[in-house]
Amino acid sequence: MDSRKLPPLKCPSGPSLCSPDQNNLKETLKLGGAASIDVNSVLKQKVEQVTFYLIPTLPLFELVASPATYVFDMDTDDQYSGLVMLNTSPDVLLGIGSFKTAHEGELTLTPLAPSSGLGAQPCQKAMLKRLFFRHKAQNSTGPFMRFQVPEELKKLLHEANTLYLAKALFKLTYNIIDHALQDAAGPPPFDIPHVCFIEAGLALLYSQTAKSPGPGSKGLKQGDTVSNGYMVEELIDVLDNEFLKFIHNSDPIPLPD
Repeated sequence: MDSRKLPPLKCPSGPSLCSPDQNNLKETLKLGGAASIDVNSVLKQKVEQVTFYLIPTLPLFELVASPATYVFDMDTDDQYSGLVMLNTSPDVLLGIGSFKTAHEGELTLTPLAPSSGLGAQPCQKAMLKRLFFRHKAQNSTGPFMRFQVPEELKKLLHEANTLYLAKALFKLTYNIIDHALQDAAGPPPFDIPHVCFIEAGLALLYSQTAKSPGPGSKGLKQGDTVSNGYMVEELIDVLDNEFLKFIHNSDPIPLPD
C-alpha cells in the first residue's frame, strides 16, 4: 500500500467576491433599523376557509334540456374546499361599485380545479367581491353596511345564476358567429370583437355556532353555519390600455368607455 500523501484536490472556484458599496450599506442599515413596520396592514390580512362553487359554462341547448340544469346548482361536482386570503382594509380596495366592494385576494382550492381557469393553481390571484348597501347620507367611500346573511346569500345566488345563464348565451353567440363566417362568401365588412367572459364562482364562509343536540341530550353541539360570502372572479392581469370593459352596469350599450 502506498502511504504517500496525495495532494489536496483543488476546490472549484466559487462566485467572485463582490463587496457592497460602503455608503449604500450604511444607508440601508440606518433606514432599516429605523423603519416603521405597518402592523395594522398585517392584522387586516384575513385567511378564511370556504366552500367554493365554480360557475360552469354549459351549452345553451344542454342547459335548457332538463329542469335540473335550468338554474345554477350548488349541489354539483364543481364544489371544492379551499382558502381565500384578502386584505380587508378600505385603503387597498380595487374598486367600489354601486353595490359591491372589490378586494384583491388569493384563492387556493383542495383539490385544485381540473381546468386551466379559476382555481387551477394554488395561491391564485383573484378578485373577491362582497355586497354592501349604504344610507343616502353616507360617504361614497364607506363605511359599508353589510346585509344580513340570508339576504346576502339570496342576492349572491341570484348573481351566480345570472352569470350561469349569461355564460351559456355568450357561448351560443360566438357559436352562431363562427358558423355564419364558415358559410359566408367572404369576411364581414367590420371587425367582430373577441371579448372575454370572466370565470367566476361563489365562495361561502362558515362559522361554528352552538346549537342544542335535541331533547334528552345534555350540553351543546357545534354546527357550521354560513357567515358571509364572496363572488370570486378571475383577476385579469394586463398592461395599461390593454383592457377595455366592453359592457358595464351604468350603460347597457356595449361600447368601450
